[in-house]
Amino acid sequence: MIVVGAGPSGSTAARGCAKAGLKTLILDREKLPRFKACGGGVTVKVDRIIDYKIPEEIIERKAYGVRLNYWNKSNSHLREYPITNLVSRSRFDKFLADKTVEAGAELMDGTIVSSVSKEGSTQTVESSEGKFTAKMIVGADGVNSIVSERVRPRLTQDELASTIEAEVPMSPEEIDVKFGNFLDVYFGNSVGIGYGWIFPKNDHISVGVGSLLRMFKNPKQRFIEFLGKMKLPLDVELHPHLIPLGNPKRRVVSDGIILVGDAAGYADPLTGEGIYSAIHSGKLASETIVQAFDKNNFKEEFLSTYHTECRSAFSEEFRRARKAAWVIYGMPFISYPLIIGNKEVLEKYVDILAGETTYKAFKQWAQPKLPSLLLKGLLGR
Repeated sequence: MIVVGAGPSGSTAARGCAKAGLKTLILDREKLPRFKACGGGVTVKVDRIIDYKIPEEIIERKAYGVRLNYWNKSNSHLREYPITNLVSRSRFDKFLADKTVEAGAELMDGTIVSSVSKEGSTQTVESSEGKFTAKMIVGADGVNSIVSERVRPRLTQDELASTIEAEVPMSPEEIDVKFGNFLDVYFGNSVGIGYGWIFPKNDHISVGVGSLLRMFKNPKQRFIEFLGKMKLPLDVELHPHLIPLGNPKRRVVSDGIILVGDAAGYADPLTGEGIYSAIHSGKLASETIVQAFDKNNFKEEFLSTYHTECRSAFSEEFRRARKAAWVIYGMPFISYPLIIGNKEVLEKYVDILAGETTYKAFKQWAQPKLPSLLLKGLLGR
């Protein structure tokens, strides 16, 4: 059993398999800990699907609310309890990988996978450290997954979002004053069609901008303009990366192969959030793989149970989120005032973020109220 990629999805899948007694090898191209471009928001709904506690020393700050900003207008919602734990992915991913090794998996970091092939009923991985074979491979190697090439075509522009971000050093005291325990999201301004974000950490803030790839023109220029607008230093290291837009119909299994996390395309098309679905998909993948070894059946038809369970658990929601993304980013002069001008809408969004409601339930709530919500938004009430 081989897992390619030691991010949240890969480590979760490997840990589940190792705990069940399967001989498990996990490969990652980088030496851990390693930098990973990511806002680092681990929503509290993750706590409901894991069997361990994220150590307090890993959590750099807890976010209790969301603050939306559109030009000179702002709308915020603050709760009495955290909605998101903010982490640095270098430390968080290392923690998850260590949990995997504790469960009995072997980790080979600094190992670059060059190809995956099938020889009879055996899956073969060619890497910088040699050839490895197994009956099952989990593709957890990100949006540009090599393993995914055995399952589906490469993602097109319409299936991707583009982001660029940086970590800006800042004292804890300054962060407390300027950002507190909010997730700050920015529309309009220098962002254009898309959104910007500032997530507070311990001694720095994560700053980024992103949009649907086809709509995101001159991302570097947009980002520099956004930094200037926020009165932040411009001499920071930029980290561009792509995010897959979740599609519940996209193939995620083939004979002897399961895709998880970004490799499966499991990220929220509206917000870009992917850690929850990465961990959830990794967990569901390990459960399916354990059953496959028990039945000695590694055919796509048998493994498709995993796809069905992911759709039921979270990925069917991506279809609704993707429609919302096209509306919000495609009609900003209507959608942005609607969001900024309605506290009810923001509160419902925070409910979605915390896993307390769904996009489906939000649609059912909003549709009959849409005329009054639009009026409130336009009037700023």
